Amino acid sequence: MASGSSYTSKTISREPINTRSLIPARASRDWQAVNVEAEEPETDQVRLTRGKALDAVRSARREPKPLRFTPAPSHARSIRAFTNFFLLLFLFLVMAIPFTSLSRDPQPIINWSGESGKTEIHPVGQPGVPPVRQPRILPVGQHGNWMMIFHDEFNGKALDATKWTTCYFNFTVGNGCDHDQGELELYRPEEVFVSNGTLKLHAERRTVSASNGKVYHYTSGMISTGPTASNPNDSRFAFQYGYIEMRAKIPSGKGMWPAFWTLPTDLSWPPEIDVFEILGDAPNLINMHYHYATADRGDGDSGDEWTGPDFSADWHTYAVDWEPHAIVWYVDGVERSRYTVAAHIVSKPMYLIANLAVGGDWPGSPDITTPFPSDYQIDYIRVWKKG
Repeated sequence: MASGSSYTSKTISREPINTRSLIPARASRDWQAVNVEAEEPETDQVRLTRGKALDAVRSARREPKPLRFTPAPSHARSIRAFTNFFLLLFLFLVMAIPFTSLSRDPQPIINWSGESGKTEIHPVGQPGVPPVRQPRILPVGQHGNWMMIFHDEFNGKALDATKWTTCYFNFTVGNGCDHDQGELELYRPEEVFVSNGTLKLHAERRTVSASNGKVYHYTSGMISTGPTASNPNDSRFAFQYGYIEMRAKIPSGKGMWPAFWTLPTDLSWPPEIDVFEILGDAPNLINMHYHYATADRGDGDSGDEWTGPDFSADWHTYAVDWEPHAIVWYVDGVERSRYTVAAHIVSKPMYLIANLAVGGDWPGSPDITTPFPSDYQIDYIRVWKKG
């Protein structure tokens, strides 16, 4: 326009006030502005006089009205509070479960079966409550309906005295016992250890004097479910027919004589079933024997030998299935011997024995090559009956 004109054209833009920038950052999610005049941007094309232009600009740039903040009703906050409550309740229940379990008086399930090897029997249930159904463990290599009637997995810290004694009933010598057949050891309770899920019958070369005045140069350990000298008519466990199985690792060395066998509860002899006997200087040769009474009251002996691997080098299972019509021996689940003269098969209740003899008429005495101490290690002992 010409410089002499009395009017000028002025464009005034009024921008909206950004209320969010005025809210404290930490409260921005829970607060909202109220009583705020949010105006849409608008442009007024006004023809003003020179004298009024400055006032118009000042008016367009007026200060915003003060803002007041109040808590906003938030559904998210309610949901978070609800979620936190149930999370705390869940954590409380999870922490309470172990203490509830410890307060129970569990009863073990023994009629179970499954894979071979080291398997623990876990206690389940409580008095008055039927136990939870569990898979049953079968003898290694066997099938069919077997009911476990005895077992010891040796998972505690000491020998279970309700199942085992540590001496013969008829060879007691003070706080220990010996045996005949030229054996050199004194069996002592101190040589029976339970640790890490394993029973150890421990043989040592040491000199001890017994209460009978005899001096022994070796000590060792044994266990039996049979009677004791103080109560020869009471066995801790006995059975008539069934399948007995042990998983063990035997020691080697001249004079070592580990065995697993049975004797009758009426204290007679024979009969005797030897699940296995192994001589330490021939650790790959297993001896399986059955001693029985003949018609003329003699001693019948039927048995086999089987040459296998070095049984002292690893764990193996040794078993006998004793039935009215046959006695069958198994090593690692495979049949290795059988006796089938039914007229001679024992029908009396029998109890279990496991021992580590040192020396004797059969193995001979230890020599300088025999390692001491030596351990006969037993993982478990189990007995089943056919269901």
